[in-house]
Amino acid sequence: MGGEGAGFPWMRTRDFAAGGGARLHVVYSAREQMPPPPAFVGSLCVDLLGRIDPHLPDLGVLESSGALVLGKHGWIVSRDGFLLPEQSWYGGEVERMRLPARLPTGTVLPGTRLSLASDFAGRSYGHYLLDSLSRMHVFLAAGFTLDAVDHVVCQRPPTAEAALHFSRLGVPADKCVWIADGTALRPERLLSPGFPGTKMNYPGWVPAYLKQAFGASVATPHRRRWIGREGLRRTAINGADVRRTLEAHGFEAYDIAAAANPADDFAAAAMVVSPHAGALADLAFCAPATKVLELLPSDHPAPYYYTLSLAAGLDYRCLVCRSLHERPGPLRSPSTSDFTVDIDELSAALSGMERVQAAAGGAVPGSLLRPM
Repeated sequence: MGGEGAGFPWMRTRDFAAGGGARLHVVYSAREQMPPPPAFVGSLCVDLLGRIDPHLPDLGVLESSGALVLGKHGWIVSRDGFLLPEQSWYGGEVERMRLPARLPTGTVLPGTRLSLASDFAGRSYGHYLLDSLSRMHVFLAAGFTLDAVDHVVCQRPPTAEAALHFSRLGVPADKCVWIADGTALRPERLLSPGFPGTKMNYPGWVPAYLKQAFGASVATPHRRRWIGREGLRRTAINGADVRRTLEAHGFEAYDIAAAANPADDFAAAAMVVSPHAGALADLAFCAPATKVLELLPSDHPAPYYYTLSLAAGLDYRCLVCRSLHERPGPLRSPSTSDFTVDIDELSAALSGMERVQAAAGGAVPGSLLRPM
């Protein structure tokens, strides 16, 4: 039902609506979704399944009046002061959410507002695409249209790629209300789609909607993409060796920042190799059976792209790479530690992917695989 979390009252979305505080337009009923164990390659394993909440609550659009849209994450607080954590990334982990000791009154906004805001979407491309923009599907599937909305509340796109996708949703620039630290808005009527799935556990409709919304398709996926993280945190300290190994297997370095149409580029990929990074959110655009190898730091065992790969029907493998610094569990914050890739294990993993592709009749001509 709800209770006290970190010193403030909260309620589950369905219970709040059932109590007469709002109306919930259900699109997907509650269900369990526990993925099978992932395929690890190499000598190390981590507990990805232990970080997944398999219970997906009822998902739909919460229609309320006088609710507060609060802060840079756009948390929803009911008119009478109940936090609604299922509208956020945190879900049942209410104790991790921190509200101010005194809630602001907020700026009253007449008319109807749609909130696509989601935790961390203002600084992370992956959260922006998967957790924020995919909420548009829930809004539309509930029978609403943008014509009936005065403004859309959302974080500013954190990257050029995110801005490209946002513009394709058909939201006019003059309809956008950008939120940040200190935001406190009270729309007269608020339409708030719930969080898509649960944190780190994406349902199949997420990649299906994104492909449809952005028109990502290609006749025959054939590219081999390598996405690096040079100059960023959580990068491979032996990156030069990693790059040479990948190039020897026909992979081309892919610079998302310079890409004109990342959705089509990922749709054209037969294989994708990358360290854990927000750019892997674009796996949503890959064709079914695309082979994915994630280089996952041992200090950052996050199953985002494992569950996204399952949701999109991709062939996912995980090479766990030893982090330079490993924290004792439970790990609740992103790691900042760089890591080392075992080159022999990487080579073996790539050869295994190639054998599977060849057995399926998907051998790729070498002329298509030369690095660009």
